[in-house]
Amino acid sequence: MPYEDLEKVFNDGGKGVFLPYKEFLELWGELNLKRVTEEVKPPQDGVVSRAEYRARRDGETLVIDAVVTVESFKKGWLSLPLTRGNTPMGLAEADTGEAILKAGAEGYDVLLPDKGRYELKLKMYAAVKRVAGKQGVTLVLPKATVSRFDMLVPGNGWAFEVNPAAAYTAREEGADTQLAFFVGSGGKFDIHWQKRDAETALAPLILVSNQIKAEVQAGSLVTKSELDLRILRAAVPNVVLTVPAGQQVMSVAGAGLKDWNLETAGEGQRLTLTPNEPVKDAWKINLVLEAALPNLPGELVVPEIGVEGAAQQRGEIGVLAEGHLDVTPKAAEGMVQQTQTGGEESALTAVGGYRFLKLPAKLTLSVAEAKAQVDVDSVTLLTVNRESMKLESRFQYAIRRVGIFESRMNLPSGWSGWEVMGMKADRWAVEGSTLVVKFDKQMLGEVAFTLRAQAVRGGATEEVAVPVLVPLEVTRHDAKVGVAVQTSLEVSTKLLGDLRQDDVSSLDIAAPRSMNGDPFGGPPGLIPSPQKVEASGLSVSTGTELTLAFRYRDEIKTAGTLGFKAREPQVNVEVLTLVEAREQSLRHSWTLAFDVAYAGTDRFVLAVPKSVEGDIRFVDPGVKEIDKNYQASEAMKKELPGAEGFAFWEVILRSERMNQFSLSLSVEKPLPAESGKALEFLAVHVPGSFQETAQVAVVKEDALEIRDYKVENLEEIDPAELHRQISRPGVLLAFKSRSQAVKLALEVTRNAYIAVPQAVVTHAILTSAVATDGAQTTEMIYWVRNNAQQFLAVELPKGARLVSDVFVDGTTQQPMKREGSDDLLVRLPAGAGSTSRSLPVRLVYEMPSVKPGEKMGMSGTFTILPPKLANVGVVMESHAQLFLPERQDYTGFESAMTQSLRDRGWGRVRRVLDSLIPSFGPQLIQPSDAWQPAPAISEQQKAAFDFRVPTQGQDFKLHRLGAPDAIEVGFRSRKLSYFYEGVMFLVVLLSGVALIKSPLQRKVVFVCVGGVVAVLLTGMVGAANGAVVQAGLLGLLAVTGLWLALGVPVMFRALAGSGMAAVVVTGGFLFLGLAWMIALASREPSLVGIVGVLTLLMGGLAFLWLLVRWSRSSRTQAAGVVVASAPMVESKEEASKEVK
Repeated sequence: MPYEDLEKVFNDGGKGVFLPYKEFLELWGELNLKRVTEEVKPPQDGVVSRAEYRARRDGETLVIDAVVTVESFKKGWLSLPLTRGNTPMGLAEADTGEAILKAGAEGYDVLLPDKGRYELKLKMYAAVKRVAGKQGVTLVLPKATVSRFDMLVPGNGWAFEVNPAAAYTAREEGADTQLAFFVGSGGKFDIHWQKRDAETALAPLILVSNQIKAEVQAGSLVTKSELDLRILRAAVPNVVLTVPAGQQVMSVAGAGLKDWNLETAGEGQRLTLTPNEPVKDAWKINLVLEAALPNLPGELVVPEIGVEGAAQQRGEIGVLAEGHLDVTPKAAEGMVQQTQTGGEESALTAVGGYRFLKLPAKLTLSVAEAKAQVDVDSVTLLTVNRESMKLESRFQYAIRRVGIFESRMNLPSGWSGWEVMGMKADRWAVEGSTLVVKFDKQMLGEVAFTLRAQAVRGGATEEVAVPVLVPLEVTRHDAKVGVAVQTSLEVSTKLLGDLRQDDVSSLDIAAPRSMNGDPFGGPPGLIPSPQKVEASGLSVSTGTELTLAFRYRDEIKTAGTLGFKAREPQVNVEVLTLVEAREQSLRHSWTLAFDVAYAGTDRFVLAVPKSVEGDIRFVDPGVKEIDKNYQASEAMKKELPGAEGFAFWEVILRSERMNQFSLSLSVEKPLPAESGKALEFLAVHVPGSFQETAQVAVVKEDALEIRDYKVENLEEIDPAELHRQISRPGVLLAFKSRSQAVKLALEVTRNAYIAVPQAVVTHAILTSAVATDGAQTTEMIYWVRNNAQQFLAVELPKGARLVSDVFVDGTTQQPMKREGSDDLLVRLPAGAGSTSRSLPVRLVYEMPSVKPGEKMGMSGTFTILPPKLANVGVVMESHAQLFLPERQDYTGFESAMTQSLRDRGWGRVRRVLDSLIPSFGPQLIQPSDAWQPAPAISEQQKAAFDFRVPTQGQDFKLHRLGAPDAIEVGFRSRKLSYFYEGVMFLVVLLSGVALIKSPLQRKVVFVCVGGVVAVLLTGMVGAANGAVVQAGLLGLLAVTGLWLALGVPVMFRALAGSGMAAVVVTGGFLFLGLAWMIALASREPSLVGIVGVLTLLMGGLAFLWLLVRWSRSSRTQAAGVVVASAPMVESKEEASKEVK
C-alpha cells in the first residue's frame, strides 16, 4: 500500500487499499526491521566438489587437461589441500582466477580469498612407462566428490587394467581407443595397457599354495583343501586337479566357477574346473573330499591334491581327530612337522601339522579306538563322635579323550547307610563292597559327586580304622583324609600303615571357629553353624575339631588305625538376670548361658531361692526332667554362700550338650502395698560349675521410681555392655559380678499420672455475615489436635440451627446429637496421624432475625454468639471475621476479643524523624502487635462444602488468646453520623466567629484547648465517633485559617518599617518551597524528612519572631482588636491612627 501519500490514494475514486491493522504491522516490520537470520556453520570450511580430466598420449608423455571445481563456505581466506604426497606428475599450466595455487613439501594447496565457488584449469604431464610388455602411467589426482577421467590412446586392440579396480569403458574411435572411468574419492591410480594378442602369446605360469585339513571323524576321513592359485603371464580357460581314487568329491567352490567335472584317469581321478571366463592373476578354490575309514585299528593316507601344469605346488597339512580316536601320523621324507591348532569344531582336537614344498607329499595316519583317561582327586572327612562316626567324601573326576558311562569304587568294611549326594537313587547301587555309579550320559571332562556313610562305635575309647576308598579303572587317584574329632575325645595315631601324614591346612577343610563368646549373637564364634568349604564342598560339624590329616595314592594294602581317650567336661555358666519392676509385680527372668568344653554333659545342679521355689516357671524344650528332691552334698553346700536359703534341683537334659547353649526360667511376685519398701533381688546359681559369672539388668515401668538401691559384690557397668539376651531400651541399672554372694535391694515407689486434655483446639475461627434485618449466618472452624477423644461436643447458641453437614478433615458427616441433650456431636478420627497435626472441623449455623424483613433502626446493638465446646477446655487462639451491612457506622464492639485497627497519630512522624534526631543510651525495641495468620482449609477440600457464608459488606476482624467470646456490636445509621458531624463542625465554626474580636491570648487558648481535646478524643472514642471529633477539629482549623487571613495584612503593615526582615522571611519561605519541590521530585524519603524538619523549625522561628515584632509595635492589648477590626476601617489613615 503506498503509505507515503495516503490522502491521494483514498480520495482517488475509491482506489485505496484497506488492510487489517495486524497485517499492516507485519508489512511495516518487513519493510523497516532488519531481518536477523542465524547462520548455520557448515561441517567443514571447503571442499573439492568436482573434477574432470581429459588425457591424450603424446609420445612417451600423457598430457592431462583438468578442470577442478572447489568451493569455500568461509568468509575470508581459506587454504584447501589439492594433492598430497610425492607425485610423479608435473604441473605445466594453471588458470586459477582469483584463487592462488601454492606448492609445498606435502603437495599442492589452493588459497581461496572468500566464500564462493572457484574453477581451476590445470595442465599436467605424466610419463608413460613400459614394464613386462605393458605400457602404463601412474596418476596422482586431487580427491574430489565426483571425478571423471577420459584418456585417448593411439591404436586399437588394447586391453586395459586400472588399479585400484574401477569400472571402466574402452571403445575404439577411428584409429584410437577411448578409455573412460570415474575416479571416485581415490587419489592415486595405475593404468596399464597392452595388445590382446601379445597377452595370449605367453604361456601361463601357475603357482599353487594348498592348505589341507584332514579331519578323522567317526567312520570317515574328511579332507578340506583351500587352493590359492596365482596365474601369471596369460589367463587359463580351465584348471585341472588330480584327486586319488576312492575319494568322493563333496563340494567345490570358487569365485566365478561355472562348472566342474570328475572323471577317472588311470589309478586316480581328474577334476576339471571351468570358470565363467578365463582366469588370471589370483583364483581361490575350496574343495571338500570324503573317504571311509578302514576297520580299526588301521591305516589310511591323506589324499594328495595337485594341479596339472603347475610350476610350483607347496602347502600345509593339518590333522584333526575326534576325541574317541587315537590318530598317529607317519610323514614321508620331505615333510616338516609344525605346530597345529584345533579346528572350530569343539569335538575335534589337533593331532599334528606338516608342511611340504613339492609333490608328492605322502602322509599316513594310523587310527585306533581311544581309551578313557580318568584322573581322580578325593577329599574324605572322617568325623568321630563318642558313639558314632560319619564319613563324607568328595570325588572330583577329570575324564579325557573318551567319555565314560559309569564309575566303580571299592568301599571300606564296617560302614552302612551309603548315599551318593546329588544323584537319583536309581543311578547308583552298592554291589557287595563295590559302589557302582551310572551317569545319565557319556561323561567327558569334569565330574564330581559326594559320598556319605555312617557307623556306630562300641565306646568312646574304641579304635577306628582310617577308611580307604579306591576308584576302579582309573589312571590316577590322589586321596586326602581328614579326621575331625569331638572335643570330648583325644585322638592319637596307633598305626600309620601305608598312609602318609599330612598337614590339615592342605585339606581345604576349615576348622570350627572359637567357642568363646556370647551364645546369643554377640561376637563371632557363638553357636557356630556348619562351615561350607568352597573348594571341597565338605563341612565341619559343630563341636568337632579337625585334628589329623593323611594322604595316599591309588590302592594301599594296610590302612591306618586311630586310638581315642575320653575327656571330662568343663562347665562354664553366665547367669543373666533381668529384673522388671512393674506397677503390680516384680519379675525375675534368668538366662543360663552355658559353655561346655572338652566333653558333653546331660545334667547339672541348679540352686534356686527357697522363697519362690514353688513359683518358678522352668519350661524349656531341651530339658527332659527336673529332680526337685535332689540332695546336695555337703561340699557343694559349703561352696555356695547362704546355701540354707536355696533349694537344689537336678536338671536332666534330653541329650548330652556341648559347646554353647542356654536355658531360661522366670518368676513373678506381686509388689507390696506399701510404697517405698525395699525389694530384694533373687539370685540363682549353678553349683559345681567350673566358673560362674553374672550380669544383672534392671528396668521399670514409667509410673515407678527407683529412689535408692544398695548392692553387695556387684559392679555397676554401662548398659551397652550387657548381653543381647537382657539388653533392651530403658535399662536403668546394670551390674556384673564374679562372686556368688551378691545382694541387691531396690527402693521402688509408685507415681501418679497427671491428666492431660484429650483434645486441644489450636485455632477457633468464626466467620459471621449479618443481614440488614439482623439475621446471622455463621461458619465455625475448629482446628483440633486429638489425643484420645471420640467426639467433639458443640453447644450451639439458643435458637440456632445447622444449615450444612459437618466437615471433618476432608470428609463430610451427618450431624448427630447425644440422647437427652441438644449438643452437637462430631466424630473425631483416631490414630497416630490425629495427634501429630491439627484437623479442621467445620460447621455452619444460622440465627434468624427477631424481626424478619425489617431493616435496622437508626441506632442500637446486636450480639453475635459463638458456639461453645462442652468437652474441650483448652482453646489456644480465636479469630473472628464479621461482615456487617454497609449503610451503618459501628460505634463499638463489646467483647473479650480485640478488634484489629490500624493505629494513627504521631507514629508515622516519629518514624520519619527517628533517623534524624540523635538519642543517647540504649533504645527500647518497639513491640509488635501483628498476629500470625490463622490456618486455612485448602481450596481442594473447600470444593466439598455444600454451603458457604457470604462475604459481603463491611469487614471487621477480632481476635484473642483463648476461646471465642460473644461480641456485642453497637451501630448507628450513616445519616445520623452525618448529622452529628455537621452539628459539631457548625458549633466550632460559630464559636470561632464569635471570638474574632477577642484578644490574642483568648484565641490561642481556644485553639490550643480545642485542638488538644479533639486530638485526645480521636484516640479515646471509637472509629465511628472519631469522625465526629474530626469534624470539630476541621472546624477549628477553618476558624484558625479565617483569623490568620484577617490578621496577616495588618501584621505585614506593622513590619513595613523593617523591610530587610520581611525580605529575609519571604526569601526563607521561598527557599523552603523550592526545597520541598526538589525533595518531592526526587522521591527520596530521607530528603523529604530533612526538608520537613527544616520547614517546621523555620516556620516556628518566623512565627515567634513575627509575634515579638508585632507585640512591640502595638505596645497595647488592642492588637487583637485591630487585627479583627482591620477590614472594617474605611481608610488607611484611620487604620494608621488606631495602630499608633
